[in-house]
Amino acid sequence: MASKGIDVQGYISSDKFKIEFECRGYDKPIVVNNPHEFKTGHFEMDSSNLGPFERSGRLHLKVYYNNKLIHHNWFEIAAFDGVVFDNNYERCYNIIPGICSISIGFANMASIVGTAHKLYVYVTEYRSSPSGWMKEFADVPLKRIFLPGSHDAGMIYSGSWLKYISPPDALAMTQKESIANQLAFGVRYFDFRPGYLPGTPKIYHYHSIIQGILLEDCVKAIVDFQKSVDKRDCYEVFVLCLSSSGVDVTVPSNDTLMSCVSNIVGRKFKIGNIEDMWKTPKQLKEENIQLILLFEQQLKCIDSYTDDDYKTDDPQSIKNALNKAFAEMKKSPSDKELVKFQLQGTPNGTQGGISLGVLGHSPLAFFKPAFTRDIFTFIASSSSAYIGNNYPTVLLDDFADNLLTDLCIRMTRRRLKQ
Repeated sequence: MASKGIDVQGYISSDKFKIEFECRGYDKPIVVNNPHEFKTGHFEMDSSNLGPFERSGRLHLKVYYNNKLIHHNWFEIAAFDGVVFDNNYERCYNIIPGICSISIGFANMASIVGTAHKLYVYVTEYRSSPSGWMKEFADVPLKRIFLPGSHDAGMIYSGSWLKYISPPDALAMTQKESIANQLAFGVRYFDFRPGYLPGTPKIYHYHSIIQGILLEDCVKAIVDFQKSVDKRDCYEVFVLCLSSSGVDVTVPSNDTLMSCVSNIVGRKFKIGNIEDMWKTPKQLKEENIQLILLFEQQLKCIDSYTDDDYKTDDPQSIKNALNKAFAEMKKSPSDKELVKFQLQGTPNGTQGGISLGVLGHSPLAFFKPAFTRDIFTFIASSSSAYIGNNYPTVLLDDFADNLLTDLCIRMTRRRLKQ
């Protein structure tokens, strides 16, 4: 009999939520009902569970709030080769005002025999209220708040994750949500790598020579989001960090980049710098500073990233790198200005990752559930919340979403209790 495997993973931030995964041929669903734990499971879409003239069956994803169904996705999956024939998976997210944010990822492995599809869903409390999530920390210096950060924020794939992805996109795209959606999920730090589109004055995000979104569009999304919140009770602060790392086209000068950002922001609010990260969100609001612009090459950073540690599909290698960064924080002089913990590996550079990319699959999407489960659990249980209190700290993630914001809020609360 033919069958296709499906690995599922779920996470909820509150016992008000519940996730159920159901698959044709199985009497019981896989249920996620314990907060702050990653629940994983496996199904086989097996032809023995289908009728004589059927070649596919449905996988269901259901989210409940106080036992009421609030979200439902289904996928019609072939048993023989795993092809997703039909689905109602129109987007990778669902934000239900006043209730929750839902992030969904699906790595389609139909073309690879013996390799299971990957489906994950993360459900957290609604963090995009009119006043935003940073209100809780309005009187806390920004340097003590863990900031949810989007790694290579402008490398956004806007196509369908259920279909074939061109190899350049599969290997270079690091985000599944628009800047607007990342903001709605609570992301407040954006790692942007600017470069000129050859022969033009237009500035895009670049991953090597692969083009992402316009810098202008990134800044406009931040400005538009800031305009949409309730300014009377809002203490949100946004950080845009510009870096030339990994950019293989001509990089604009810092003066050009500052001018570009300033022209878009205009008089809506002031632009701050690294020194402003020692102020509280309330102080920044009083000074009308809501965007902090950083130039990474000018900063004294502690960064967990190294090519040797992160070019991997093994989460343990990332844990080792994070432990090195923790140790550096303990012994480093106080002149350090920023700490960056990167939470995802770079499987694009591994043999398995390259093979996935060539076949039109995103290595990041495939390995995301395993990295997220292991690294997020490691960070949440480590002593990192209690050290480095003099350093602004960013948690950088690929496919940044509401789960990252939930982790940063929890880590900040722990840090403040010491």
